[in-house]
Amino acid sequence: MNTLATGHTPEQIRRYNLGLVLRRIRVHRKISRQRLSEITHLTKTSVSDIVNELLGLGLIAERGEDVASSRGGRKPIILSTVMDSCYAIGVVMRRNLISTVFLNLAGDIVARKTTILKSGLTEKSILRIASRCISDIIKKTKEDSRVLGIGVAAPGPVDVGRGIILDLPDLESPQTVNIKEALTQKFGMPVFVESVPMAGAVGEYCHRRYSGIPVRDLIFIEIDEGIGCGIISDGNPIHGKNSPGEIGHMIVEVEGAPCSCGRKGCLCQYASGTAVLKRLNLAEMDGKDIIVAKKADFSKLLSHVIEECETGKRSYLSTIDKAARYLGIAIVNIFALLSPDMLVVSSSIPGFAELYWKSLLSYMSEDKILNRTSRRMVLSSYGPDAIAAGAACMVLQAFFDDPRRLLRTPTI
Repeated sequence: MNTLATGHTPEQIRRYNLGLVLRRIRVHRKISRQRLSEITHLTKTSVSDIVNELLGLGLIAERGEDVASSRGGRKPIILSTVMDSCYAIGVVMRRNLISTVFLNLAGDIVARKTTILKSGLTEKSILRIASRCISDIIKKTKEDSRVLGIGVAAPGPVDVGRGIILDLPDLESPQTVNIKEALTQKFGMPVFVESVPMAGAVGEYCHRRYSGIPVRDLIFIEIDEGIGCGIISDGNPIHGKNSPGEIGHMIVEVEGAPCSCGRKGCLCQYASGTAVLKRLNLAEMDGKDIIVAKKADFSKLLSHVIEECETGKRSYLSTIDKAARYLGIAIVNIFALLSPDMLVVSSSIPGFAELYWKSLLSYMSEDKILNRTSRRMVLSSYGPDAIAAGAACMVLQAFFDDPRRLLRTPTI
């Protein structure tokens, strides 16, 4: 939500209108000043002044002339966004890895890097590795790149306002990590912090928002070690007082398998990547449960599952089908309760969400009331990079809402 929309000072109105015009140019890709005035309801003079400012900032460019109107006169000049004029960094911190991406204003990934972590790291070690990953991704770009900020997606409970990770898994001892303060001091640019699934939801929402697709309510589901969920309602992330979107602990089997949360029959015990590996007897490695195994090993095992399914191995296909149908139960409940405009399914493991897809659609079609909702269910636009890209999209969203807020960031 753009807080400037409620502002009343001339400066606030000016900044709001600057973002409004830039967003319209971004959505329409090619548009004239005249058309901008019509759809924004701003005067031609105001639009002209704002366009000149955006041209001076290098954020938009004139791309030739359009066809003249039937009434004749001068041919209008077409404007479009300079997609490589600015960039955003997205970082996702998982249990045993850190992934980093570099996005341009189009939301395209222009660089990426992943670093596997060891268990039992200290807070300082985590921050040092995260900083190195960001520095490495910056080195892959042009020297004069203008970076708007850094978005961070973190596991576990997160204090979004203060940018603090309240309980980062696998540290030597439980402690909070003030990731926002550390990265702001290190890189001197704005830092935005969000939970892992919510970052994914923001990314998918922004991808459609700036493509001109009218979506106000969106739910993002990630199938990984567990089942994560992020909720966007009326364009705003839903954080709640505790941890909203914990569908992994939605009960789908009464008196079912016990869960670490203390209940029985939770969705994560039946539909997660961990559940699939356990059902296939692949969860034990050197006497350790897959939950504490290295992320690289977890990914390798699920990649093996994908390969076996592609060869048509029945036991593997049957296991995926069962997992997908349990996930389908949760999704049907979500649509029945919230009826979002769109529900997005994703996984950090390439091809894993796609394995669920056919079974999910089949299950949804069996519901006589909600069989049409499958049209509102899609796979992630960013695929395995959904969370990291979503973290970067938090920066882009802030930029397009209020360009002046982030344009103070120096070039690198």
